[in-house]
Amino acid sequence: RALLALCWLTLLCALAPSVFAVDDSTGATTTAHMHTITKAADANAVLAAAQGVKDYVVNLRRQLHRRPELMWREHGTRDVITRELTALGISYEYVSATGVVGTIGTGAKAVGLRADMDALPLTEATASSYKSEIEGVMHACGHDGHVSMLLGAAKILKAKYDADPETFPGVVRLIFQPAEEGGAGAKEMLAPSDGSTGLLMMKPELESVFGLHNWPYPEMPSGTMGTRGGTIMAGSGCFDVNITGRGGHAAVPHNNVDVVVAGSAVVTALQTLVSRLTDPLDSVVI
Repeated sequence: RALLALCWLTLLCALAPSVFAVDDSTGATTTAHMHTITKAADANAVLAAAQGVKDYVVNLRRQLHRRPELMWREHGTRDVITRELTALGISYEYVSATGVVGTIGTGAKAVGLRADMDALPLTEATASSYKSEIEGVMHACGHDGHVSMLLGAAKILKAKYDADPETFPGVVRLIFQPAEEGGAGAKEMLAPSDGSTGLLMMKPELESVFGLHNWPYPEMPSGTMGTRGGTIMAGSGCFDVNITGRGGHAAVPHNNVDVVVAGSAVVTALQTLVSRLTDPLDSVVI
């Protein structure tokens, strides 16, 4: 999982040409002549750089795994992030209650790399040497890995920038987002409710934001990555259905209102929201 830091860099190198484009002759922005961070988008060099930060990413992930924090309480996690950004010489600012945004590079174009930070209210029942030390809280969704991977990518990107700032084709925002697990942290990072500066107000404006999620399932074996056009992850929503009945004796069922029968019918009928009210090319689960 540590080597998924490669994903951040591969995405940036592969997609940056459409965002950071410079005319060789005039210096004007264009889509005809393009540079990438590596000039030749050398994937092998990117992989070698990712391998070089493997131990750094693994150690960070295990440190964060031991000290998980629930949404909007990620103060210790934020401290680790800012400690590492400071050590790398990367400027940063606080956004929302516990979020952090680091910045590498200069210019008129910007892209973002995003990682979530929060853990879940679960007890870790493993014998791992780096298991959670916080009772009832665990990084069960892998956000400790996401933060570590983004810091690994930051380490490589900053080294690239320091080596040759002139060929670094713009601004990269390193977005560490709190409260992904149901706390609407992304919305707060875009435009904080207290009126402070959010991502939507930062200049230059973000033209694209890239994120990833670990996927420990058989269709994506370890060591692979995947994407697709259009929607790739789902959002979730909740609603309540209240059924009011009237009690009575089983000998006179016609005088009663049986909520069990009504509730059973509702459960079945709700599935028609998928079969009759949703485009058959869309994916919906109730």
